[in-house]
Amino acid sequence: MYDGRLRQKSRMKRVTLLIFILLIALFNSRLVVAASEPVGQATQLTGTVEVERDGMVRTAAVGEPVYLHDKWSTHSESKVELGFLDNSHVKMAPNTALEITEYLYKPQEKQRQSLLSMASGKARFLVQELQDFKQKRFQVQTQTAIVGTRDTEFIVSVLQVGDQVTTEVYCISGEIKISIAGQPANVVIVPAGKVCVISNQTFDVHELQPGEAGNFMEGVKGVYHFQSVEAFEQLQQDNDSSTLNELNVFEELASPSQ
Repeated sequence: MYDGRLRQKSRMKRVTLLIFILLIALFNSRLVVAASEPVGQATQLTGTVEVERDGMVRTAAVGEPVYLHDKWSTHSESKVELGFLDNSHVKMAPNTALEITEYLYKPQEKQRQSLLSMASGKARFLVQELQDFKQKRFQVQTQTAIVGTRDTEFIVSVLQVGDQVTTEVYCISGEIKISIAGQPANVVIVPAGKVCVISNQTFDVHELQPGEAGNFMEGVKGVYHFQSVEAFEQLQQDNDSSTLNELNVFEELASPSQ
């Protein structure tokens, strides 16, 4: 009798363990599916643009999906614009390398968390305003700085001479918060029309000088902004690059005066 109860308890423990293992496997499988879903796509592209994904490098085309952990790179005569699920856009100038380090967009839960890593080059960021979202962080990090915003437009340029890396940021609209890499408490707020240069762990904030706008805008003019998140989602469902020309779902934003 006693041995029978022990055997029964042993069977129950094995069944409980098996159920627990199955639940973990199911949960992990859902995570894999979620991680494999696109977070955006290439909406405009000129020249040869490459994307490294899962250790493989491929040549991208208009309509190429964007995935978490993608590493996008442009060459000397190429550029690309990436549109994300939240209707934020990034236009990469020639000779630019950008990684999709983090991206979370849950409109039902009013959450957006994005982190893009720039190793080199220049990119223009148009961050979608999400007024009723509880979390809407959007950050760009370089070797020397972290640029944070919620809904604004700005340009980041990464310059390297020898071992010296300099990050230059031009705030086009709204305001951005910049911290020095590795020093989260060392922060400066940069309003529209100003430039921040981060080098040698120091800030230099100044008004945009004559001629600077032309240098910043070179290679990143004409950002295409979808009129709504729904319009962008429709383009993703169509998965057809010709839709960009057939549907009036986007507008070209005017570039700042030079």
